[in-house]
Amino acid sequence: MKDEKYHLLIYQKLRDGKLKPDEAILLEDWLRSSADNRKTALEIENIWKAMSLPDAFSDDQMQSELTALKKRVNQHVTGTIKSRHNARIRKWLVSTAAVVMAAAAATHFLCTSNETKNEHLVFASHDSINQMLRLPDSSVVWFNKNSQLRYSPTFDRERRVSLVGEAYFQIQKDASRSFVVETDQVQTIVQGTTFNVRAVPDEPATEITLVEGKVLITSPGTQVQLAPNQSVQYLHDSQSFSSVQQSSPAATAWHDELQFQNTPLKDVLAQLTHFHGVRFSIENPVLKACLYTAYFPKNDLKAVLSNIEAVFECKIEKINDEYRVMGGRCME
Repeated sequence: MKDEKYHLLIYQKLRDGKLKPDEAILLEDWLRSSADNRKTALEIENIWKAMSLPDAFSDDQMQSELTALKKRVNQHVTGTIKSRHNARIRKWLVSTAAVVMAAAAATHFLCTSNETKNEHLVFASHDSINQMLRLPDSSVVWFNKNSQLRYSPTFDRERRVSLVGEAYFQIQKDASRSFVVETDQVQTIVQGTTFNVRAVPDEPATEITLVEGKVLITSPGTQVQLAPNQSVQYLHDSQSFSSVQQSSPAATAWHDELQFQNTPLKDVLAQLTHFHGVRFSIENPVLKACLYTAYFPKNDLKAVLSNIEAVFECKIEKINDEYRVMGGRCME
């Protein structure tokens, strides 16, 4: 079935809390392409939420839970979901239930707002720096570690997201619709802008740093406007803004970092593609799965490629508009 791979990606996201960069983009495109696809994804998540999975399974527990899951899937589809694609959902869910039962815990990928009943997506970066997300309006967001963004899959009526943690935004211009970033007590309102928002739980302040364009930052009863290379903090205890300051390079330095920890080389190259807009091909298929660990304080493509050549004893040449990775071997 043509949609089966996307169903599996949804379960991977629910189970692991994240996807590889190329998988995340593939799934985002599938969700945006059809309202039926988004409805299917929500139905799958509802079944996932209802499963109440334990942290570990013995063989007997696995068989018992699998039997119970199949029964719940059948009841769920025949009793509460009324759509033309129920049969294929049920058939696929039952056939892949063993994969689902292997999950220990889930990070929610899709959720429904209790107030508006509108579906939303949630992206979580966990321990990775500079994971990238392309939003429905083609704006791009990069995430610091342990950050989360909640957003609509369509942006039909408004461009509004909710952030916990730290993210660097490059927002597409749209004169008819502002872009709003909500944090716990602050809203940052822009149209076409590059800026950084740090709203880390338990920190005493939320900090907004403007790189280019302009932003309006509001909280109940007050507002501040920033010019490029300015920053401001909202102090949680006093519920007030600090004075506007010239921004420090340290405020956005994390966005220039690159960090890989046991990352397959094909995923490393996918990330470089997102950052630098270049294409790669790997001639030796074995090399795609080779694990790569490195840290770069600056996102310097030349330095990264030089290090990859040294680590994997390969050669990387730019031929026309593509970088070709030739030869090489995995290092133990």
